[in-house]
Amino acid sequence: MKLLFVTPECAPLTKTGGLGDVSAALPAALRALGIDVRTLLPAYSAVLERLPRTREIARLELFGHDLRLLEAGEFLLLDCAALYRREGGPYQDAAGVDWPDNGLRFGLLSRVCRRGHKVRDVRRTNRRARRVRSGRQRDRTIRSRNRFSGSVCGVVWR
Repeated sequence: MKLLFVTPECAPLTKTGGLGDVSAALPAALRALGIDVRTLLPAYSAVLERLPRTREIARLELFGHDLRLLEAGEFLLLDCAALYRREGGPYQDAAGVDWPDNGLRFGLLSRVCRRGHKVRDVRRTNRRARRVRSGRQRDRTIRSRNRFSGSVCGVVWR
């Protein structure tokens, strides 16, 4: 089984509180059980500094923004410099004021997860990709009510 864990922060790459700790510990625990877990998070400047060796695996266009999906080991990073590479933290600017476009920033993260089959197509054969796009192959989705990851907690597929 494969699981995509979607989170706005993951320690030690980026952390503002307990969510960062949980987002690091839970995938590690699932890996110990034999589950293939990838963690999808935004490509903040701090994350890219800590993961300098990334490779592009997909390009997407959503809500008028050009996005790149980068891979660095067990991490998948959603890269859009205009939305994620900013001074300050993941949710607020350097003065502690919430970013006015947080809804868009984290809505894109959730949307990329919901379109996971198209991201996954980069790593599959054309025959499998055609089955996914035609709807003959369905993902199972686990949903959660997380403030910044929207309604999507993970996408599970075999």
